[in-house]
Amino acid sequence: MSPQNSQSISHPTNRALHSPLSPLSPASPIYPDGIMTALWLEKHQYNVPAVFVSIVKFSSDPSRDSLNDNHLKNEINNIKSVLSRSGHRTRYALVLMSEKTILEVPEIEERLSTIRRATGLDPKTSLFFLPPNTSRVELSAFSTSILSTLQPVCIEYYRDLTKHARRKKGRGAVPPPTAPPTKGTSQTLSAQGWSARYDFKGGIFAEFRQEMEAAGRNYTQALETLLGSDGIFESTHSWSGRWDEARLLADALALRTIRCFLWNSQTTSAVQFWIKYRDSVRSVLDRRGKGTATYGWQVWMARWAKVMAEITKASSVQSLNAPRSRGGVDANVTQEVMVFAPAEKLFPVGERLPPWHLLAHPGYWLWLSARHTANRRKMAEEIPEEDRTPPGQSPATKVANRSQTYDSYLCPEPHLEFSVDHGTKIREDLSESSNEFVARGQRRLALRLELDRAKEYMRIKKYPEALEVLRPVWQSMAWRTEGWWRLAFEVIWALYECAIASKDVILTVATSWELLCSVFPSKRGHTYDLAHCVDTIQLGIDGEKEKSVVSLQGENVCSFVSVSFNFANATGHVGEPALIQYIISSSAHKHSSPVTLKSITIQFEGSLEQIRINNHGLPVPSSRGHSEGPRVQHVTLTGEIQRNSSHILGGSADLILHPHQVIILECPIVYREAANVRAVRTTISIDAPTFDLNYSTPIVADELSEDWYIESGNGAAKRHLPLDDPTAITIFPKPPKMEIAFPSILGQYYIGETILLEIELINNEEEEASVEAKLMILDASGQELSCEPVPSSVESKVTEQASEGAPQSEKVIQIGQMEASQRRTFAVSFTAPIEPTSLSLQIVSTYFLTSDPDTPVSKQFSASLEVSNPLEADYQFSTHIHPEPWPDFFSLERSIEQVSSDTSSPPPELDSGIARAWLISARVTSFASDDLILDDVALYCTSDYNPAFYTITARKQSSPSRLIPAQQYFYQFELVVRTVDVEEQHPANLDLALDITWQRAESNNGVEIVADHKASSDSKTTKMPVTTSLLLSPFIITTPEPRVVCTASRLGDAPQEHPVILIIYTIENPTMHFLTFSMSMDASEEFAFSGSKNTSLNLVPLSRHTVQYQIMPVSMDEHGLQHTTLRPDLKITDVYFGQALKVVPGEGVSIDKEGILVDLGGTADT
Repeated sequence: MSPQNSQSISHPTNRALHSPLSPLSPASPIYPDGIMTALWLEKHQYNVPAVFVSIVKFSSDPSRDSLNDNHLKNEINNIKSVLSRSGHRTRYALVLMSEKTILEVPEIEERLSTIRRATGLDPKTSLFFLPPNTSRVELSAFSTSILSTLQPVCIEYYRDLTKHARRKKGRGAVPPPTAPPTKGTSQTLSAQGWSARYDFKGGIFAEFRQEMEAAGRNYTQALETLLGSDGIFESTHSWSGRWDEARLLADALALRTIRCFLWNSQTTSAVQFWIKYRDSVRSVLDRRGKGTATYGWQVWMARWAKVMAEITKASSVQSLNAPRSRGGVDANVTQEVMVFAPAEKLFPVGERLPPWHLLAHPGYWLWLSARHTANRRKMAEEIPEEDRTPPGQSPATKVANRSQTYDSYLCPEPHLEFSVDHGTKIREDLSESSNEFVARGQRRLALRLELDRAKEYMRIKKYPEALEVLRPVWQSMAWRTEGWWRLAFEVIWALYECAIASKDVILTVATSWELLCSVFPSKRGHTYDLAHCVDTIQLGIDGEKEKSVVSLQGENVCSFVSVSFNFANATGHVGEPALIQYIISSSAHKHSSPVTLKSITIQFEGSLEQIRINNHGLPVPSSRGHSEGPRVQHVTLTGEIQRNSSHILGGSADLILHPHQVIILECPIVYREAANVRAVRTTISIDAPTFDLNYSTPIVADELSEDWYIESGNGAAKRHLPLDDPTAITIFPKPPKMEIAFPSILGQYYIGETILLEIELINNEEEEASVEAKLMILDASGQELSCEPVPSSVESKVTEQASEGAPQSEKVIQIGQMEASQRRTFAVSFTAPIEPTSLSLQIVSTYFLTSDPDTPVSKQFSASLEVSNPLEADYQFSTHIHPEPWPDFFSLERSIEQVSSDTSSPPPELDSGIARAWLISARVTSFASDDLILDDVALYCTSDYNPAFYTITARKQSSPSRLIPAQQYFYQFELVVRTVDVEEQHPANLDLALDITWQRAESNNGVEIVADHKASSDSKTTKMPVTTSLLLSPFIITTPEPRVVCTASRLGDAPQEHPVILIIYTIENPTMHFLTFSMSMDASEEFAFSGSKNTSLNLVPLSRHTVQYQIMPVSMDEHGLQHTTLRPDLKITDVYFGQALKVVPGEGVSIDKEGILVDLGGTADT
């Protein structure tokens, strides 16, 4: 017991200890009512690992292995003991990098077992062995295997931490602090704060496990706790430091939630979450905070826009990636790039979503960042002067009022905000945003951003930098052609101001030229005078300087001058004037000064190179002022258009152009050669005191070029030109008056004949002309035929001349001088092709008039000649029995011996051989239009053959001497083939042809073809004989084989009403074999026959035998014979081979499918 009146000693009570980062610990920076500190996230992300890995070098030294192993085991156990005492469940893993392999030192395996038993390391998840000499690929695979092995351990570690946080949240009660708060009105963290804290921890641990859906749910729940109707913001004052901490935590939660959405490719959900979060923060700030009409809100919005751009770029959304050129791929190929990422499958197909609910590419967010930064600068410039002084120099009341007015969350105080360089941030964001838009093909918006960036440079008087930005925009903007005049005017005017400030004469003139156009708004106070637009720049330059030359292209600038060019007609001729009109219209501002044009130049495609019209500089009468309306100025062009050389025509006119004035220039052009002429480009030149300007623009056919101005009493009236293209004209050669006539051309020409063709030239010109003619003859395939002039057949002497560059068959004939109305006739001859075809005759007469010897005039005429075959023939082959006897087989061997002993002369039998004959009947038809005189008809062999084996004789019958058209004529030839060598057994082919020699008979029937003039003279053909060859089908002489030839003839002594037919069967054995045949004649009801019905026949080699039958028809009626044909059927069979011989028809016998036929009416008498 303590003594009386002594002071009692207080003993410490039991207090609950918590983490030094918990709101329950007095040492925590968020004690007592803070939710979360960044130190906690730093602790789990950098300080407290899930697995602690040691990498140790494992040496192999027998003398020190035991010592090293003991030392390693002690170190491992010490580390595990430290990790165990820390209170965390950090796992330990060891990687041993060996100097030798287990195969080299087998004791390593025993040492590893000892270390594993002594340290308690799991060989599957805690101990790893790396052998030496490992390649880079093997090392990468080893590292990957370690990470794959440790990943389940790490996941289990963070899952345990998640369970621990979930158990704390499930208690439902606020744990007691280590010491209760005693400062002021401080109180402990509310239940909502603890719930948000535990949800934040659960989200972080789930994100460490890469379970993004679970992490997003935890973050969303924590954010709802903060922003809910009874959340932290509703119970926290905006002047409290905890307010900004809560806003920072809310931003971190929102950012991590958006990242989870993007991780799962939920782009639309991420944007919708951001929009919802932005609106919730705006609502909280308007209700509980300092509002959103402050620069702090613009700073927050700009920062979030920048964060969205960075996180979108980091997420690498496939549909939003900018196209990049890859190796092996053409860089010009445009890849499909989307401006917005498509909605995920969570949203129904066809649901209409606002565009701002879809994730845009980073350029859009950077553009928003620049806009909010510009709003921030505007609000910063509106800060009152008393709020711009530092707090130490201001009264306390002002400082207190300032803290209640301005929101300084993540931004400077008001006295520092005014001095922030906002322009640099805006320009950086605009530049990055422009690059993103350009990479995705959104060039219009990119140009707009570049214009804003240039204005930022102009705001701080950095005109050279602004000029560098604006020049590409001005050169490539499409707003001129698309009619976005307000945007185009902003670019041009900004460039004009930068050019004036930078003393750039060329850009000043170029922009002044465009600003004169009335489509742009008129700038108040600006003087529109093109000639003196650079006077202010020249005044600031000391000394004399050369005049600047400015060149403008109509495709790249907007001009107040419009031009059109018209031809009066679509066609013209050489030597005739072609009327043109060149129209210049001004659309300058009404109060602008007149522009004096130095000259205009018109460039052409075709025979004319260009026209240049200069300003004559003469005073214009007051009665012809520009206000009276347009008037036509007639311009006289000087100069000569030379052939095949460059040439320029020149003239002069009044070229002073007033606002809204129209200058019309009209002049004629005389062309000296035929061509297709088109006006393609015009150049307007201006000579100012300080510069020269050349404006070049293409000439196109538009609505303005469809009008033609005609002079009238009040100026010029317009009429419509009915032309498809008024800017072009076709100049045809001078119309020729030289006529070409073929006096007479026959209606039909025949193959192989020589044609004599007369051509007549008639000079209908009014003066003398020097004439030459070119003739070309082509067949149906385009091949040229050779022709020769016939000087003796013409009225005057003609000379053939080789023309330079002319084809080989093209004949150039010099006709010479021809007086007016004079006629000249000349003739050419050529041989018609040997095959039917259609000939094309092309004749060109080129002449030069005495008055214009440099201009050629051509007249061309074409005609066609049909060349046909006048004769056609068909043929029929029939077997014929040659009357000569065959050689005797029994004397053949003696004859051969005689030949072998005396070769001076062979015996007659051997010399003649075996003769086989065929009868060839040719039916010739004339398809000529006129009668033909027949000279000769002959059959011959066209192929080469060996006369030692075969001899051929042909027998020609008599034929008529005149062939009448469409009449048929028959010719018979006997073909005899003798086999000199009886043992020769080879077949042969004979190519036969029928040659018909003919010539034309005298005829006055001709068909006349005349060009532009009727002529009466006769065209001629030569009377030389023409031989027409008609080829027969190849005739095959088969191998000599036994055959039967049947011939029939009528017996002359038999009565006509009861004819008797003598049928002779000739059986031939041309072989060297003895043959025996059996013969049988079939009986018939149609006829009776006399002869052997059944018999046999023996034939020695090289012999033949005849069998005769007399046949009389028996089927007769009252009118006579009932049948006109009979079918005798004699069957002859080779006894040895059992083969029936086929009967071959001879004279008086025909054959069909059923057998041979004997015609009773056509059989000749014997």
